[in-house]
Amino acid sequence: MQGIFQKENTDKALKYGIYRHLPTYEKIIRNLVSFFFKNYVNFSGRATRSEYWWAYLFNNIVYMALGILFAISGGSSLAAYDAYGDMSIAYMGAGAIFYILMMLYCLAVLLPSLSLMVRRLHDIGKSGTYILMGLIPVVGYIFILVYMLTGSAPDNQYGPKKV
Repeated sequence: MQGIFQKENTDKALKYGIYRHLPTYEKIIRNLVSFFFKNYVNFSGRATRSEYWWAYLFNNIVYMALGILFAISGGSSLAAYDAYGDMSIAYMGAGAIFYILMMLYCLAVLLPSLSLMVRRLHDIGKSGTYILMGLIPVVGYIFILVYMLTGSAPDNQYGPKKV
């Protein structure tokens, strides 16, 4: 079989470092997540569609992991009542720890998530106040989803288009 993927060509490429400069998913995710937290409260500028969705994916993975640990460690017993109808702290166990971790993580990413959403709205040429549309039940969520899925606008008042 002829081609660049022959063993000899691959060995040469590895020897001369051709593949060394290609990004891996690990590097991409690490860079995007660090960029997410570096722009903690930066509500100006623009954010690309991929920047928004990678951060969204990372946050949901963390939420799911903490939620699974919460459920496995007896988190459902947080709502358990003893024979007298009183909630007992003894039932909480390790579930309470994961519940507190979930709430702390939620608070930690609240401002970065809002700033990222505002910068994403800037990227499509909308004002950051459009984020308030999310407060409208059902319809607001649909509008926000459509805006987050919309492609980038050319250069606008919020800055040049990111590549």
